[in-house]
Amino acid sequence: MKQINIFLIGLVLLFVLFPFFLSKKVDEKLTYEIEAPIGLVYDEFLDLRKFSKWEQFTGQDSTVVKSFSNEEAEKEFTEWKSTKSDIGNGKIIIDDFEMNKSIEYVFQYQGWEEKDNLKIEFEQKASGNTLLN
Repeated sequence: MKQINIFLIGLVLLFVLFPFFLSKKVDEKLTYEIEAPIGLVYDEFLDLRKFSKWEQFTGQDSTVVKSFSNEEAEKEFTEWKSTKSDIGNGKIIIDDFEMNKSIEYVFQYQGWEEKDNLKIEFEQKASGNTLLN
């Protein structure tokens, strides 16, 4: 009986301590092909005013208020404010870009300590389509 109790205590400790050893970073790679030349697709992602019209995250709230950086800003960004708790308030910053090759975004959510990063790489296919990774 004593061995079973020790085993159960060990099992409970394993379940309690296991999350502390998991990575805080999740890498996910997705690929999309868009039937348009690379220049047009790249411009949609680089211009946050255009990007914010079709991205779906803040589009779930019709009352969301968006503001955009001015030309004097060091890095281009857009901020949103929402009354819905699942959308909340946040900011998207273009951290780095290479013309028609890649764009790196940083997502800051109000109340979160850590930031999320997204890098999109653009590739022109022989068919004239654009591949996004």
